[in-house]
Amino acid sequence: LAKDIPSIIIIAAPAEKERAIQIAEAVTNAAYLETKSIIEVYSVVKKATLVISPDTSIVHIDAAFDKPLLGLYSKNILNNAKFHPLSTVYEVAMDERIDLPIAEMSVSLVLENYQKLKKRLQSFEKL
Repeated sequence: LAKDIPSIIIIAAPAEKERAIQIAEAVTNAAYLETKSIIEVYSVVKKATLVISPDTSIVHIDAAFDKPLLGLYSKNILNNAKFHPLSTVYEVAMDERIDLPIAEMSVSLVLENYQKLKKRLQSFEKL
């Protein structure tokens, strides 16, 4: 990911701050940005080239700005039918295990779906 994306901004809920900082420190070109309100989150998403998010309000904020999205979802058919991404270009990484916490999702699954999204974006750019 760091090779494809020149700048990665990580935002997280307050309870996940320490983990987000650890990820930012481990990933080239990544930085943790503490946001104090949902308005600040809007601003970050609006300026983003690509959004990667679990099934949270950020997925819906993303849809408002129609940014490419890689959604990280637990396998929960009812929830996913109601709250699937609405962006024009998106891909969903979903583990086959029911209600698996996103923190337990494999990196390879995320990267595989990122590659799918990247191909879709390249196809979109050719239109």
